[in-house]
Amino acid sequence: MSIYVAKNGAARDGGHYYTGCYTLDGVTRRVGVGVHPSPEDATSALVRKMADFGVRVESGSAKDVGVTVGRWIEMYLQERSDLSDETLAMHKRDCNDFAKHVGASTLLKTIGRQHAREWGLALRKANRRGKYLKTETIRSVFSRLRACFQRALDRDPPLIERNPFAGGVLKDVGLAVRNKRYADWKYVPLAEFDKVVAEVSDGRVAAMMMLARHAGLRSAETLFLRWGDINWKERCLTVRVRNEQGRNTTKQHERIVPLSPPLYDFLLRAFGDAVGRAAGPCHPSPKKPEKHIHRAREAAGVEDWGKPLHTLRKCLGTDWLDIANLPSERAAQWFGDTVEVMRLFYYERFPVRSLHIVTKVDSSAMASVTGIANTQPPLAPNMRDVERVN
Repeated sequence: MSIYVAKNGAARDGGHYYTGCYTLDGVTRRVGVGVHPSPEDATSALVRKMADFGVRVESGSAKDVGVTVGRWIEMYLQERSDLSDETLAMHKRDCNDFAKHVGASTLLKTIGRQHAREWGLALRKANRRGKYLKTETIRSVFSRLRACFQRALDRDPPLIERNPFAGGVLKDVGLAVRNKRYADWKYVPLAEFDKVVAEVSDGRVAAMMMLARHAGLRSAETLFLRWGDINWKERCLTVRVRNEQGRNTTKQHERIVPLSPPLYDFLLRAFGDAVGRAAGPCHPSPKKPEKHIHRAREAAGVEDWGKPLHTLRKCLGTDWLDIANLPSERAAQWFGDTVEVMRLFYYERFPVRSLHIVTKVDSSAMASVTGIANTQPPLAPNMRDVERVN
């Protein structure tokens, strides 16, 4: 017999915990099957779980028959309950459309790069009304399908050998890889930045800007920051994994970020003004912060820059790596990205002349950025014992 179940101990509410085992191609695998009243029920649960891996039981032996595309998409959508309803609906639409294209009964492990290319070319054709999908829309579809097949690749054991939607497949259908170093990016010196912040009427929006420009927090991370996440004594804050629905965020790592002197002073003043009235510096979430920034920029007479908050975060990456000359590993950990991602998307090296102009115009502010190199918060990826002061 190549499949069996074993008891792991009694459950509090009755029944027993069971672990299932099956042998396939000489390799024995263990699968948790949960709490069941009898071994027969546990065995049935094991057979159902094996089917999820494309393994069927015939005459008491395990046989690899493979998972179909339709079955995997059904499993994938059930696993992605962490997504919002709107995002999950887009995943469901794109995955089901691809399943119709290749056939829901097609074995998942037979899907290769050629299928991805054919689907990309099909998306580029005009629909019945003679309209074409935008390039960005096709990239988004491929991004969601890449996530779907990556889940299949990351399972233990893997359901596929490689991700057909990874590895530059967009180039195969005539869509160049998007260059995230957007051409309209403008470096915002801290002197100009301070002028804009001074014109912002909403303190929550000002806090979002300060946290992005001085600590590198993403928009969602600024909104869910709480006063208890700030360690006033050690002059640092902890970015935690949280959101309104209690679901995981896109970036799954908690991290500790030092507070520059301007940011520390700003948050201290905001904390004094908000005692008993707000749970965090940007709470409750302001509506359309980009419009507030746009109006403040015009009032301050500062040149426009694209992607208001994202640009500020990129400016900080440039400050840390190019002006303050911080070690790449330390800066990337504070930033919440890998060194490769930070250098590729959040860093622009200044020519010597440009750097001289920036430091000359904004020497006092640059000094505060350079001073952060001397701060030494722990490099541990998850520091849960930070002193939390409310």
